[in-house]
Amino acid sequence: MKKNFLLMLLALSSLSISSQSSLTAKQEKKIIKKLDLNIVNRGFVNESSIVLLQRDQLHNSYEKLWEDALFEEGISLGTIKDNKTSSKWQLEILHGGFSGIITDINNDHKVVLKFSSEEVMNIRYFGKDSKRSKKFKNYVKVIFAEIMKSIKK
Repeated sequence: MKKNFLLMLLALSSLSISSQSSLTAKQEKKIIKKLDLNIVNRGFVNESSIVLLQRDQLHNSYEKLWEDALFEEGISLGTIKDNKTSSKWQLEILHGGFSGIITDINNDHKVVLKFSSEEVMNIRYFGKDSKRSKKFKNYVKVIFAEIMKSIKK
């Protein structure tokens, strides 16, 4: 129990440290207001790495940007190889890139967290290092920081 708490504390502190360096509090508040984010957490605690689910080519671009943003924030990302993974959590990005679900892989993919926003960003107009992709990644960083805040202690 103490080990899980320490891991969670370490993840939260690394997230907040890197989040503070990339966005100011004013920028973060502005993004939170624009996203009008709704998060329902029913058991996500992030004591393991997260695997991003890639359903189709359209959502693949969203997942790549999510992967980049989470990597920049120091979040541990897992992989799936031969239908096996060491990760406990799977993150699926839904319509618009700012909504999704996290499932518990070890518990028959039970949904443990849902997040949604009315804000969407059309993926067709993204360049690799464009302003839009940087803006998208900043939104993702704020979303994940809010997800981490939703974890019950």
